[in-house]
Amino acid sequence: IPKAIDNCAGTINGTTTNSLVFNSVGTFVITWNYNDGNGNISTQRQTIVVTKDLKAPVPTIAVLPSLTGQCSVTVTNYPTATDNCSGLITATTKSALSYITQGTFTIVWTYTDVNGNVTNQNQTVVVTDNIAPVPNVLVLPAITAQCSVTIVTKPTATDNCKGTITATTANPLTYTTQGTYTITWSYTDGKNIATQTQSVIVKDNLAPVPNLAVLPTITGQCSATITTKPTATDNCKGTITATTTNPLSYATQGTYTIVWNYADGNGNTTTQNQTVIVKDNTLPVVKTKAVTITLINGAATLTASQVDNLSTDNCGIAKRTLSKTNFDCSNIGANIVTLTVTDVNGNSASATAAVTVTGLIPAVTIASVPTSTVYTGGVATNLYLGYGSQTTKLQVTAPTTGAPYTYIWTGANLNLLSATNIVAPIFTPIVGGYYTYTVTAINKYGCASTATINICVTDIRVTPTLNSNVYICHNNVTQTVTVAQVPTYIKTTTTATDKLGSCSQIACAAPATIVAIAPTDIISINANATANSTDDALNVTVMPNPTSNYFTLKLESKNLTPVNLRVVDASGRVVDNKPNQASNSTLQIGFNYGSGIYFAEFIQGNKRKVIQLIKARG
Repeated sequence: IPKAIDNCAGTINGTTTNSLVFNSVGTFVITWNYNDGNGNISTQRQTIVVTKDLKAPVPTIAVLPSLTGQCSVTVTNYPTATDNCSGLITATTKSALSYITQGTFTIVWTYTDVNGNVTNQNQTVVVTDNIAPVPNVLVLPAITAQCSVTIVTKPTATDNCKGTITATTANPLTYTTQGTYTITWSYTDGKNIATQTQSVIVKDNLAPVPNLAVLPTITGQCSATITTKPTATDNCKGTITATTTNPLSYATQGTYTIVWNYADGNGNTTTQNQTVIVKDNTLPVVKTKAVTITLINGAATLTASQVDNLSTDNCGIAKRTLSKTNFDCSNIGANIVTLTVTDVNGNSASATAAVTVTGLIPAVTIASVPTSTVYTGGVATNLYLGYGSQTTKLQVTAPTTGAPYTYIWTGANLNLLSATNIVAPIFTPIVGGYYTYTVTAINKYGCASTATINICVTDIRVTPTLNSNVYICHNNVTQTVTVAQVPTYIKTTTTATDKLGSCSQIACAAPATIVAIAPTDIISINANATANSTDDALNVTVMPNPTSNYFTLKLESKNLTPVNLRVVDASGRVVDNKPNQASNSTLQIGFNYGSGIYFAEFIQGNKRKVIQLIKARG
């Protein structure tokens, strides 16, 4: 700014209203005013000539230094240049100012002054990375685990460029088998690689733990079978089912121990014992049924299966036994046997069964065989004193089975028989009448069979002491004829009424009928027992019963009416007949009875009692 000297004010700075800045080429005038403040003003003109700028800016630094950096380079300082007109000029560029990729780059800087003069200058940018990542943990800790391990957290490293880098590996990250393994971790920043190893240890040193602290005792009556095996929990394997080398089924009574093993497959084993008890304490259920057996040749065998009526046992029946298996003639009638059932484990139970023994020997027969063949009418059981055969042989026919036989003859007038213990005694009557004889045939087994024969004897003699003349009935007229004349009448006569003996003589009575005794009439009593009537009319005591010798009968009654006794065998034939016994008396019977069942019938007035007698084989 120009100055002036004032006489009063001294030095005065010029002022102007003109622009003091001229940016264009040309000639410009500035008018300066000097005011002394006292109203005195002087002016002065100043010419400004601006010529054209032809000089480009000059870079401050002739050669820009290369910019280098690890990972990246960012330009923050712009270069400058000096200009004759513009002074200091800061460069501009269209190039990038940040570089994050490794390599060499060029930045083109431009210096432009206000007058359009331009200077360009290049600057090199070099981005490098030669520093490997650095692991964040200098030494990785060993990873240990029971059973298995899976690595979910990978280690990291810090890189000068990438920052945090997560490791990678080609090794497995999961290990399920016991052992020691090495994982090699790699940290890469894209150029530089760092490695690091880490140990992995998988082990299992814990044994399985049984799920039940004490295994329950397995019990069974007949057998025991293990169907559910116990289990244990293992830290590695989870649930483990036990194994054993012992049997799982037991069919024999006793106490057993099963040793269970829990193995986890990693060498750890736990054992546990379990008790098995097989004990049968249930008795068989015995069921019986009544049976009837028939003697064959005086003997019969009874098996347990015949008596058994579907007996059962929870474990199975081993055997069935009977208290009596062999029966003979002494057992005819009702018997009680005991069936014992034993199961496979030795438990036994018993029950009784009724056994009825039947079967006499085949019936014997008695035939009358007159000792003379003189014809008397063709009926062998009719004898006529004075004519024809005066005796007859009582011929017994017995079965051949069971021989030899013994024979016992009973009946009234045994003195008329030639013998009472032979197979064919001779009957010699001395007076007329109806004669009944019973033979009991006993085979070698002791079984008896009886037969009865009735012989009708008619005395046709005119004089009982002489046999010269006899009576005959001819044309309903009694005539006396000589013995020599008799055949004329009984062989050649055509008159149906002709017969031996007088016309007034009554024919012999028919044989007695077989006594029928209803089962409801029978009183079965044991030895020395008493059969009482409902009205106490007659008490009968039999001692003993059964017997192999004879029966003693004691009769007791308040009624003094005589008692008629008749004894029949099992077939209904009369074997003994004792009428008019005192109502209070004792008698003995059965000396000559064969072994078998008999029925004693007692009749007192209109009262009747029947008692079963059993004659055992002696």
